[in-house]
Amino acid sequence: GTYSCNGLLGISSLSFESDSEPIEECEEDIIASLFTLLMTVSTLLINKANSQMQTIEGPMKTIQYIFPFMFLFIFNNFSSGLTYYYFLSNVASYAQIIIFKKFVDEEEIKHQININRKKTLNKKKSNFQIRLEEAMKAKQKAKKRKNN
Repeated sequence: GTYSCNGLLGISSLSFESDSEPIEECEEDIIASLFTLLMTVSTLLINKANSQMQTIEGPMKTIQYIFPFMFLFIFNNFSSGLTYYYFLSNVASYAQIIIFKKFVDEEEIKHQININRKKTLNKKKSNFQIRLEEAMKAKQKAKKRKNN
């Protein structure tokens, strides 16, 4: 008989003629859609975890949540291997983020950065740095005179 398979969410479809059971023929199509759905969810989780670690503002914040849904519809018609690869890549990245958060103390790193910054502020300037600053000041004075 002729059978028609729809993927998860009814996004992709497959028609075929076969004497076998329709469930056997539809499994690959459903799995591909399942991997696409898993990839979309894992991408959203990665984006959320990354936005907690860094500040993203403006349109980029919106785009990072729109793209996974666009990919859901685009990649659903692609090979399931592609979406499986992206899904596993996202799972590995998420594991890295969790491990990083567990073993790295961000407050301690920020404290060490501030200590190092204070050390460099109190350091004596090198002769080259002094000459460079004097040259920049002279150039700014010349530019002001030229504009006046």
